[in-house]
Amino acid sequence: CAVGLPLHSAVVAADITLLLAPIEQPLAVDLLGDLLLARQTGMCAPLPVAVKTAFAWLPQSDPDKALAAATKAYEGDGQNSFGERSESTADRCSMRLGRPWATRRAANDSHSTPGTDVSLARQPVD
Repeated sequence: CAVGLPLHSAVVAADITLLLAPIEQPLAVDLLGDLLLARQTGMCAPLPVAVKTAFAWLPQSDPDKALAAATKAYEGDGQNSFGERSESTADRCSMRLGRPWATRRAANDSHSTPGTDVSLARQPVD
């Protein structure tokens, strides 16, 4: 789409296949630029949040529920899960910090890099 070819996109899952219509070239160029900028930003520093923690946060529409889900994913519940922080292979760079989720979240709020806030993933495209 970004090079002017009207291509369809397909998302294939075990239970469904979605066929997405082509995007107009100007929008495709803008979206591709945003995607490349986000990738480059992510490659320049450790991600501001661990991967499983981010995926626990994103589906929540209520900010309090999002924070609770992210905290549980990162810290664990103390009984069934010890959280992503305890996983030796998960997000090694940021896990070295070993800080509790609330501390990491506060640090990310005050020192965020443009384009790295997980809430940006929920913003609709015009």
